[in-house]
Amino acid sequence: MRDLLFPPKCSACGQLLDWMPEATASTPIRAALCPACHKKWENERLETCGICAKPINECSCMPKILQTAKCKGFYKLVYYEAQKVAPVQNKILYHIKRKRDVHAIRFLSTELATSVEELIQAEELAREDLVITYLPRTHAARLEFGTDQAEELARELADVCGLPMVQCIRRRYFFNGKQKRLSYTRRIKNAEQAFLPSRDVSCKGKTVLLVDDMVTTGAGAARGTKILRRAGAKAVYCFAIASDIVNKDTVR
Repeated sequence: MRDLLFPPKCSACGQLLDWMPEATASTPIRAALCPACHKKWENERLETCGICAKPINECSCMPKILQTAKCKGFYKLVYYEAQKVAPVQNKILYHIKRKRDVHAIRFLSTELATSVEELIQAEELAREDLVITYLPRTHAARLEFGTDQAEELARELADVCGLPMVQCIRRRYFFNGKQKRLSYTRRIKNAEQAFLPSRDVSCKGKTVLLVDDMVTTGAGAARGTKILRRAGAKAVYCFAIASDIVNKDTVR
């Protein structure tokens, strides 16, 4: 009935999707992209890192600011590149920022879950020591759009991976400074002012997976990493849907 009233649409181009059941053994998640956009998405996943030459889903290279914050690894799905004709990854990121779309969130979280599981196996991490957290959105943006895409991604990722999700980081109240369009130096200062450790939440002795939708300079993720490490986290790994293309060939 819901699908009859609100027909499912592609999260990137808005095209009507063919109706299908919520989930089956062969189709574990509801389609979020039309076939054409899904093919474009898969092509973007074939990009390779200009630093380590690995496919982007296997690369853990990070901006220098994240290295300085002692982040253990930075994992991403695609590169974000500003263009006149926005690629599919840009469109889906804009979409989840402006609308709470459970199918898009589930699709992206399931994609991220593969990187999480590979990390757990490669580093032989104990699942009982793992927690997932996120960088919260500004209060103004959350009120305007009715969603926090990073929180939604973290919650769905935790559900897919069977790990606990806790809010270890909070936004400073009445501070709604946005990172967008700020210079590199001002982004760092803005992030330092914006994020604080959550009250009465401990990550001491835990390995924390910090989730965000998009990493541009890495200032926000670096601030989050510092907060978590000062709170006693054993290690911090950052996960994002996209990394800015500027991070592809140089470690800034």
